[in-house]
Parts: sequence; C-alpha cells; structure tokens
Amino acid sequence: MTTIHIINGDLAAASLRIALVSARRNEEVLVLRDDLAFGPIGTVDSDAYERVAFWQQVLDNRDLDIRSHLKEQNTTLERLVKSARNIVVWHAQSASDQLMLRRIVWYLYTQPQRLNEVALSANELPCEVTPRADGASTISMFGADMLATRIRKAAPISVLRIGRLALEWQNIRRLNGDIRCWRENCFVTSTCTPIDNAWLQHIDDRWQVATQVAARVIKGDFGVCVTHAIALWRCRELATVGRLVLSSETSRQWRDVQVRRP
Repeated sequence: MTTIHIINGDLAAASLRIALVSARRNEEVLVLRDDLAFGPIGTVDSDAYERVAFWQQVLDNRDLDIRSHLKEQNTTLERLVKSARNIVVWHAQSASDQLMLRRIVWYLYTQPQRLNEVALSANELPCEVTPRADGASTISMFGADMLATRIRKAAPISVLRIGRLALEWQNIRRLNGDIRCWRENCFVTSTCTPIDNAWLQHIDDRWQVATQVAARVIKGDFGVCVTHAIALWRCRELATVGRLVLSSETSRQWRDVQVRRP
C-alpha cells in the first residue's frame, strides 16, 4: 500500500473503506477522532494534557482511556512525517474537517510532494440528505457511493497553499478559544453560549426526552457541527448551574433522562 487516506470520524472512515473496496484499492484509512473545533488546542501538537482534560469533562466516562488515545494519535501523526507514503486528506466544509486539513499540512509542510486532498462541498450532497442550516458539511454526510466517485480525483495541494494552510494552523493554535467556527472560508472563535441558548429555546415547562431535544439543538446554525456528545455536555453544564432541570442523574445513560426549564 503506497497511499494513506486521512479522514475525520468513524462513520466517514467506514464509508471510505467501502468506497476503496469497491474501487479495488488496497489502501489504508487513518481515522482521526479528536474534534479540533471544540476545546483548547494551544498545545495539541506537543502535550495532550489540555485535550484530555477537556474530553474527560465532555464525555464524563471514566472507562475511556482518553489520554492513551490522544497520545497514540499524536505518535501516529509523527510517524507519518517519517513515512514515504502519499497522503490523501479528505475534507468537507466543516470547522472540524478544515482544522484537520491544516493540522496534517502543518505536520508535512516540508514534504509537499506527498500531500493530496479530496475536497467536498455541501452542493454535492446526495439529494436524500437534508443540508444543514449553516451550510456545513462533513464527509460522513456523503456516503460510500459518492466517495467512490472521488477516489481517482485526489489532487495535489500546491506548495503555496501548503505554506498558507500550515501558517493558519499555527495562528489558530495561538488564538486557542473555546470553539472554532468555519464561516465564509474563515475561522472565527466563539463560545458555548449559542449552543446553550439553543437548549433554552428548545425547552419549556414540560418534561422532554433530553436526547430528542439534543437532536434538534445540533441542527442549529452555529458555524460548527455540534455532535450529540457536545450537545449533551452543554445540557449537563446548564443543569449544574440551574438553568435547566434534569429528571435524573445522567450517569452516562441519557436514554431515559428528561429535561425542562426550572
């Protein structure tokens, strides 16, 4: 295998693997799972401590060895630099994908001949997929059939663009911030306030199933693709400060938890 395909998230990776099989391409897929749009990233390439603390708070699951996973991911990226294999970065129009692209380019900017990309946009989404309110798209929204049509269209990233993307990654890390949004092809730092406000807008005095409310919250226009994990974390944080009420302790089991205004 001479090519490594890099992609965000397990769903997207599963679709890409199916697409590669259908195209008779025996090539490796490297899946990255750290959503760089959320939490501190100032030291993400040197020390996993901040990211570990953030995801431990978000996921609230002591059984997950987040530290080992993030350290292993950084080690894998460092090994890519020493490899001679071609790299294909798959990305769509979301903050998470665009940050991942810039991070990979930053790692490999001294080896521009290895860097290739497949870029997808929301106007290419299958007709059965409902576009997001903010126009964001992720690779997982396209499906294996669409990805299969793009495998042979991977294009080299120009040297000039590689330099710009690597510099952008350095600048974004310096800004740090709580959330990095992707709007009009630019990054904008934000806070959790818009997500919190969405929760308060979607609840009233009636009990509602928290996961069902979360499904409505994540469809909002935030400039970033909010996952269920992030949405439920914000729900838990709002409950902690008394801005909403939960019917029971979550204890990582959200299935039966309901939510309402105080």
